[in-house]
Amino acid sequence: MPKFLTTQQMGSAIEALRQSYKVMAPASKLVRTTQ
Repeated sequence: MPKFLTTQQMGSAIEALRQSYKVMAPASKLVRTTQ
């Protein structure tokens, strides 16, 4: 198993983080407003 990620793997990892952030950010705002 290689120690370093390829550029493509890095890109898809960042994209996955970005997608989950898009989901989590509105959810946390919603939690804050309902409390």
